[in-house]
Amino acid sequence: GRNSKLLEVDLSSNKLTGFIPPDLCIGGKLQILILLENFFFGPIPESLGNCESLTRVRMGNNYLNGSIPKGLLYLPKLGMFEVHDNYLSGSIPPKSTVTSSLGHLSLSNNRLTGPLPDSIGKFSNLQILLLDGN
Repeated sequence: GRNSKLLEVDLSSNKLTGFIPPDLCIGGKLQILILLENFFFGPIPESLGNCESLTRVRMGNNYLNGSIPKGLLYLPKLGMFEVHDNYLSGSIPPKSTVTSSLGHLSLSNNRLTGPLPDSIGKFSNLQILLLDGN
């Protein structure tokens, strides 16, 4: 809902189902979004790509499909992005200018295709890159 003061959401391991609400980041203060090990399905909301305060996104072990929203990987404060063990498809979105602080990127065990974009090499803080099982 419209929680403009919400900073962290952790709904891990709850057997929750349904779509991820597109308005989780209304107000722009959400920093941490953890939805690991549930039964969420459908696409990752494009609106999360506008959530400038996000530092950590963990949505592994769900049933998410569709593509990775274009802006999400390149949010300036995002340090961790985990969407392993889903059904995401398409390619990793490219970007010409990278100002992100991304240090941990886990896209393992999805259905991603295509070449790695050059922008992956521009993440100066990237320490963990997991792409196996695609």
